[in-house]
Parts: sequence; C-alpha cells; structure tokens
Amino acid sequence: MYLSKEVVDGVSEWFVVQFSNVHNHELLEDDQVRLLPAYRKIHEADQERILLLSKAGFPIHHIVKALELEKGIQGGQLPFLERDVRNFVQNRKKVVQENDALLTEKRENDTLELLEACKGTKEADEDFVYDFTVDENDKVEHIAWSYGDSVHAYTKFGDAVYFDTSYQSITYGVLFGAWLGIDNHGRTIFFGCVLLQDETPHSFSWAFQVCFQYTHFIDFRLAVSLYLCGIMHPACCVTVVCH
Repeated sequence: MYLSKEVVDGVSEWFVVQFSNVHNHELLEDDQVRLLPAYRKIHEADQERILLLSKAGFPIHHIVKALELEKGIQGGQLPFLERDVRNFVQNRKKVVQENDALLTEKRENDTLELLEACKGTKEADEDFVYDFTVDENDKVEHIAWSYGDSVHAYTKFGDAVYFDTSYQSITYGVLFGAWLGIDNHGRTIFFGCVLLQDETPHSFSWAFQVCFQYTHFIDFRLAVSLYLCGIMHPACCVTVVCH
C-alpha cells in the first residue's frame, strides 16, 4: 500500500495511490492465530499455578504438561507456549529476588532505628533496659527491651510470668515474644518483650537469660526455664510460676 498526502481546498488529506492484495505468505489458520505474540497470554489463575509448581521444583516442561492435564486438553493447546512459561518464571524470580533484597535492606534499617530508639530511651530513662546480639556479619540479630515501670511491676507481680510467642511478623519474618503477668486487679501487665530472628532453642535461651537479667529471676527459675526452652515447641507459650 502506498499513500500520498495532498492539500485540497486548504485541507491536508491522505489518498491511497496503490494497493496490492497479494500476500507473500500464507495466512494462519484460525486455530493458529492464538500462537501469535499479541494473542499469547498467561492468565492470573495459570500464573499462580505455575509459580506454585515451580516453587515445588517442577521443571518447565512438566509444569506445561500438568496444566494440560488439569485443563483436559491435548498437548500444544494452551493459550501460551512453553517458552512463555519459562520467561514468566525467570522474570518473576528476578522480581522476587529484587523485592527480597529491598525487604532485607528495609528490615536492617528499621532494626537499626529500633536500636537507636532504645539508646535514646535509655538516656531519658535510666531504668529502661535493653540488650541485643549481632550475627557473624555484624548485623543486629535479636533485641529485647523493658521499661523501668515494667521492671518495677515485676517486683510486685512477678510470681507468675507468661511468655507469649504467638505473634510473628509476616513482613519481617521475625518472632515477637512478650513477658506478661497479672496485677492485683486481674489485669494483664507488661514486663518486657523481645524480637527473635528464628525459633531455635539457642534464641529462646538468650531471650530467657536477658529476661532474668532485667527482672533478677532466681537461679531456680533460670534452670527450669532453660529446660523448658530446650524441649518446648517454638509456637508454644510458656508459663513460669514460682512462689
């Protein structure tokens, strides 16, 4: 097709000056049009299924075969090609890696901000106590803290201590533990809290030892708690009672 631009009565107009209806290739059949790049699309439901199978360790050609079997269609009848699935998985992995890197950086920055906040609170309140550990890369690993009022409350209502670890941050992947008690009015009171990077006995042991330093637990409680820490399930809540 050839076009020509002309000005007619002061108005620019386009005219077709030559047109050839002869193609230099055969047109695709109707069932082959879906294979053109503009028509190939992996729908959201298929994307979720592909990512799930990929995470389970399925190779790409097995993922394609599984989708065909689930949909009850013959091989090659999916609205996308095997290379589309491969490109999708690779691109998504790249995005996940980039997001993980950003999340790791944000978690480290927020942890440092928390540590600075603890230092500032300590300067304003000398009874405020906190402690933390660092890993082999010199990054903050665990951190625990307690306010002066909380330490003082323990001296009065510390006969029963409830250590609750039922909350875990999905965004940061850290475990939050809180030492709680009951006051003389039957209300829950706060003794201290801790953020742990994992749920190993070693981490729980450190958390208990820090709590003992804050509240001056007697050695008997230390021995009992460390024993419980070594055998309990990480998702459990521990109650330490001493009269």
